[in-house]
Amino acid sequence: MKEEVTDLIIVEDNFQYEEILIRNLEEAFPNARHRTYYTETDFRDNLERILKTPPSAIIMDIMLPWESPKPTPHPRPPDVERDGLTTAGFRCQKLLSERSGGAWIPIILYSAFPDIGISERLSKLPDNVRYLSKNDIALLPGLIKMLVSSSKQVKS
Repeated sequence: MKEEVTDLIIVEDNFQYEEILIRNLEEAFPNARHRTYYTETDFRDNLERILKTPPSAIIMDIMLPWESPKPTPHPRPPDVERDGLTTAGFRCQKLLSERSGGAWIPIILYSAFPDIGISERLSKLPDNVRYLSKNDIALLPGLIKMLVSSSKQVKS
């Protein structure tokens, strides 16, 4: 049975790159809805919503600001203070994976800066998570299809 991609979440703070992703995804999945979170705080604030209505997949930049340029009253947790913005995507992925129902949601992490010291973390990703260089964005639809198909088998 072919699994349909119906709902996608993009976690990306760069509006220009968000547009590129949306165009790429709309071409491959014309009937899929998408929503975007722009900061790590946005993602964390919407974690329950994500778990309540899980997307087909999440496409997430590894480097995200904690909050928008206009500061909000969100104190930074110790892990954010310690690790900074270069590992935000990993933190978001871990938060989701540790929650009931979140471990099977396909996540594609990507970065425009592959040399930010992430190779060790990439080698320890769970089966539902893959890494894609922003240079390989043309591979995104195929990777989503593969992960969605695999996740449906695990979830069943």
